[in-house]
Amino acid sequence: MDHASLCKAVAALHGNIQAAVVVSNGEMIARHVRQGVPIPPTTELEKLFMRAEVFVGMTKQSDHLFGRTGYVMTNHEMLDTFIFSIPDNSVLILPIVNPYNHDELLDKVGSLLGVKFGW
Repeated sequence: MDHASLCKAVAALHGNIQAAVVVSNGEMIARHVRQGVPIPPTTELEKLFMRAEVFVGMTKQSDHLFGRTGYVMTNHEMLDTFIFSIPDNSVLILPIVNPYNHDELLDKVGSLLGVKFGW
């Protein structure tokens, strides 16, 4: 999978997507950041990346009970962050600001990842 192309394609899905980042084992593999979006300091980014992988990893621990994990979402005052589990055991982090349509976003990202959310 070409992670750089994936990040660029995902970021182009909606004008309010702030960035698209692929992370594996705490390391950024690829990213596309919308022009003008501030980037947190490196130490904060490292924490964000680790948390994203922990969120998905912890959620996957229940896959045997509830089925495959598709994504985890966090909501903050300033933005929402979607964290998608992708097939090569990395995660795609997608921060987006309102307004946006949750279901439309999931359909579009799912099409790029080759999955359907909301089974």
